[in-house]
Amino acid sequence: MTLIVAKIIDENLYIESDSKITGESMVRNNPLESQIKSLLLDSQLCLCYAGNINFAQDAYNYYTENQLERKDWNQFTDYLLKLNIKSNNNTDFILCGYDNNMPIILEIKDGNITNVKNSWIGNKIGFSKFQEFYQFELANKIKPENALSNAFKRVLEEGKIDSIGNLRFSITTNDKNYIDNVTGEKVKILQYQSYYEMVLGRNIELKLKGKGKAVPIPSGNETTGSYAISYFTPEKSLTSCVGVHFGYGKFGIFYPPKKLLNPIIYSSVNAKEFIDKILIDYNITLVGMDIIPGRIGAKYIKAEK
Repeated sequence: MTLIVAKIIDENLYIESDSKITGESMVRNNPLESQIKSLLLDSQLCLCYAGNINFAQDAYNYYTENQLERKDWNQFTDYLLKLNIKSNNNTDFILCGYDNNMPIILEIKDGNITNVKNSWIGNKIGFSKFQEFYQFELANKIKPENALSNAFKRVLEEGKIDSIGNLRFSITTNDKNYIDNVTGEKVKILQYQSYYEMVLGRNIELKLKGKGKAVPIPSGNETTGSYAISYFTPEKSLTSCVGVHFGYGKFGIFYPPKKLLNPIIYSSVNAKEFIDKILIDYNITLVGMDIIPGRIGAKYIKAEK
């Protein structure tokens, strides 16, 4: 089904989500078919969903097409509740963000809207596993925000729950002194986290659109069988989008602003070519880490025309 966890820690918001698409008759285990489950509607508001993606698309379109503002929390949550009920409580939502610079998490499930400090939606067994790992991290004196990230990552790495997996998306609070365009006041904002991972394991076979057969993502080297994943985020943090590049596979997936549920695939590109193409196509400068050829390591890169 999926797993999403949201927490308020020291008045900052932290959200972890997977991206696997599942259904009654299939379980997709292919990052090219991943769907982002934590959707930044703007720099201070995030919508998360678990369940039927059609209801999530309805919710996302309702917000973006009606150009709602943060003052319309009640209007939007009422709409989310209608969708939850219409789905027979099989599609749940978390709406979280900042209102007057105070963090809020609203949980919409089981026909109710609840204001909470911590929330999860998705696979119950997966959440129990997460809680086990999370408490272990806390017991070892790991900071709660780091414990959240580490525990969620461990659930995905175990790979024991078929409905949880693929790409991991993290959203965190950025508490730098950003200025709200409406009020002119300093505010906290939400943004996708930029990070880099070397993943150990077998080659993954993927079918690219327009090609007739699946092809493996090449490993980092024959000894480790590793491959690299880089998450690129906007240099201007108020832009809500994210790009994911597979270093040795030489392809990337871009989730554009206001169209996060309609990702664009860039094939046959290294990381620099990937973010440079996005700069040309969308006028968005992405930054992040890229592999160092011939070595296990990474370097900072920035999109340029």
